[in-house]
Amino acid sequence: MSPPALPHAAATAALSGLLCAPLLVFAALTGLLYVCAPLLEARLHVSGLMRWLRRPRGRVAAPPLLLRQLRSVPPWIWIAALLLAFALPVLGWSLLAFALVEALRLRGEHRPRRTLAA
Repeated sequence: MSPPALPHAAATAALSGLLCAPLLVFAALTGLLYVCAPLLEARLHVSGLMRWLRRPRGRVAAPPLLLRQLRSVPPWIWIAALLLAFALPVLGWSLLAFALVEALRLRGEHRPRRTLAA
């Protein structure tokens, strides 16, 4: 004998419970992401401030970037940066501004310094 058929309401409730279970897991992961993202961003700001306060006077806190280091970057990283810059225009503009500032800074480092004795 076959088991008795469930009433329509019970079958609908059982089926909706099965369909909602993955959504609850996804909602929990999304909630966890929404909690972790601001905490990580706050940590980034605090560590940046700590580095800025501990920097040597008259210099930036970052290590110097040399032109030969830029040339040693693998090509796939440049391609990924360009693809992201096209996909996310605000990121592209900020990367362009950063590249211009760094180019001006690197250009100024290669000039010989003038001294008063010369």
